[in-house]
Amino acid sequence: MSATAAEPRTPHQGGSHIGIAAIFALVVILCMAVLATLAISTAHSSLVLSERQAAAVQEVYRAETAAQTFLSEVDGVLTAAGPGAVESYLPAICGTAQASTSGV
Repeated sequence: MSATAAEPRTPHQGGSHIGIAAIFALVVILCMAVLATLAISTAHSSLVLSERQAAAVQEVYRAETAAQTFLSEVDGVLTAAGPGAVESYLPAICGTAQASTSGV
């Protein structure tokens, strides 16, 4: 046996020994963390947008219901007034509508 083969190997002095696999694993973990953060951010943005859209749709349906109710009441009044009621009220209604839009 030679003297060089029996000598223990001494570690290199200074610095840390990080292998290429450890560096690659660190980069992969950082990328996964960034992608997870982006996914959470996108999910939150989608939730906020969906809530806004739901509120807008509810408001549209409220307005539609109010318009249908108003139209139903007008139809009931005109039906109760009898035939020819529309023709007798139409000139007055048109005059009021023209007067209110002429200032615009």
